[in-house]
Amino acid sequence: MKKVAFVSLLCLLVNTCALPSPARAEAGGAADFRFVVMGDNRPFWDAEDVVTQNEHFIGNIQRTNAAGADFAVIVGDLIHGYTDDAELIDSQWNAYDAVCKRFEIPYYSVAGNHDIWDGQSQDVWLERLGPLYFSWDHKGSHFIALNSEVVGEMDRITGAQLEWLKQDLAEAKAAPRIFVFVHKPLWAYETAESEGQNQWSRDVHPLLAGHRVDTVFAGHWHHYTLHPQKDGVRYVVTGGAGAEIGGYELAGGFFHVLTVDVEGASSSFKVLTERGEMPADYVTTEKVRGLWGALTVEPLEDWPEDGSITIQVRIRNPIQKEVTAVVQWDTSDTTWQAEAAEFTIQAGATKELAIRAKAGERIYPLPKGGLELVDGDRKLFGWDIHQRAFARIGRFISEWNVAGPFDLGLTAATEEERSDDDRYLNAHLKGWDDPLPPERDLDLSAAYAGKRGEEVRWRIVAADQAGLVDLDALYEEEDYAVACAVAYVHAPKGGSYQMTVGSDDSVLVRINGRQVWRAHALRAAVPDEDVFEADLQAGWNEVFLKVAERSGGWGFYLRVVDPRGELRFAARPPATAGVAAE
Repeated sequence: MKKVAFVSLLCLLVNTCALPSPARAEAGGAADFRFVVMGDNRPFWDAEDVVTQNEHFIGNIQRTNAAGADFAVIVGDLIHGYTDDAELIDSQWNAYDAVCKRFEIPYYSVAGNHDIWDGQSQDVWLERLGPLYFSWDHKGSHFIALNSEVVGEMDRITGAQLEWLKQDLAEAKAAPRIFVFVHKPLWAYETAESEGQNQWSRDVHPLLAGHRVDTVFAGHWHHYTLHPQKDGVRYVVTGGAGAEIGGYELAGGFFHVLTVDVEGASSSFKVLTERGEMPADYVTTEKVRGLWGALTVEPLEDWPEDGSITIQVRIRNPIQKEVTAVVQWDTSDTTWQAEAAEFTIQAGATKELAIRAKAGERIYPLPKGGLELVDGDRKLFGWDIHQRAFARIGRFISEWNVAGPFDLGLTAATEEERSDDDRYLNAHLKGWDDPLPPERDLDLSAAYAGKRGEEVRWRIVAADQAGLVDLDALYEEEDYAVACAVAYVHAPKGGSYQMTVGSDDSVLVRINGRQVWRAHALRAAVPDEDVFEADLQAGWNEVFLKVAERSGGWGFYLRVVDPRGELRFAARPPATAGVAAE
């Protein structure tokens, strides 16, 4: 460990360790050249073999070799990672090194969250690959590899790295072209709540724009998308080197690499896929936004007694060729009955559909599926028609009082203990298993002692458009924490109502002080993951949630099924801050 600590300090202070590449491209003088960028080549997340690199990455290496490039850059998630098994980590890196020997040109490795996720993995990176962030020159252009995964500073370019970036850009001011690589597209992460956390717009982008940076390449999201240019800086997401692909083809869901051509003082790039070459603007954020608007669904206004419904849909073919539209219903684990349908839409045409289905005794869970546009074996784009159609039938509570963060009870544990699934799920966690101050004394005007002894007060927080209350953004990616949330539901008469909840990670639900649901789990927040029945009394009802987080994302959805549109929701009801019958 002493050797690793010394190497880490040396790399961070003087940046003189060998670059994360088996060979360096020649610096040379100003000249035209080509390089390749790719990202996220790791084995699939759910692969049985988390060591061996897959055929998609090997295919992309072959296409890179044939592209006539001087070098390649891989923008992170190089191995499967997320394990404390030192031998397994070593095997994964050995497999990565072995496959990369297929490159016939130099390549540079940038750190992703599957490569560095804790202190141990960061030490492995420093020992095997070298510095956490670095730069190099090639034929008159300057290249900078940033690190969005520095332990203690994840998802931020700050501290020593930010100071290094300022100095590096100043020293490269004479370079006619500068390119930047980073794993996470931090420029696209930002919300009002996370602005202080990411600091990209405030601290990083002005530096890049001020030094005339040409392009920023990132991965992390497993698709290809060209983002809007800002102050002369292009932003690109390229996450299709080999990991599982997300989304549809017209939303960038395909395996690919980018070939970047530098000619004089300008540069351009194309998208090289398994099907061939595509222009840089094949997928843009503007085009994807337009695709979402190509489908219109009329929300259901009321609920028929027999549960037979008709969903009115209007769809515009967004491409200049005839395509097939497929309506799919996966009714397994539901009480729904419905049939799939298929039809063609001419190029540029619009078609109106009446989609019929019938619910059984329970509306939720809804069927999975929706409407897809396909061209042969190519899935072009898809929409979830169900969530749109049922937006007024099953409404998310959209405004909450939130108090937190409180300590989960893992703060004093070692990193290995904190990442132990069994410990989280089965050991006693004080913040989850014992009553928190708001549970003992619910007072929306009160202040409590939260995590690290900091004062905690109730805040009114709105859910996003999808219904998610994003605690991760609210508390700036706090881990090993718990929060409480309270909202109020007014029912015209007492009765049983269906509710659904989705949470990251664990959630407990109480209605008027009585526990109606508890799910202690490690999972991502998904709408309608849990479905349960709960009684509401006539008048205002208190809905209390306790949401625990180990690490990563943190948030929740809560929906109340209201087919008749009888319920009213409020963060703070007009009667009292507690339960109030009329």
